[in-house]
Amino acid sequence: WLAPLPPPPATPLRAQLVASARWGRDYFVPWLWRRARDRTTGDHRSAKRPTLTVLRPPAQRRVAPCGVPSP
Repeated sequence: WLAPLPPPPATPLRAQLVASARWGRDYFVPWLWRRARDRTTGDHRSAKRPTLTVLRPPAQRRVAPCGVPSP
């Protein structure tokens, strides 16, 4: 555990360029397109629960002294 890890194998330049191009296509271009149109990922989405409701904790079950939950 105390010995350092060996260096990772060198990645060919072509593979690095392909990986960067894929990342740009999958993440950067869609982000740039949304920013250019002044939109966010949340536009045209509605809330899961649009009306406010009171949340109450679930009823707690009693546990008998022997460790078995009582009905």
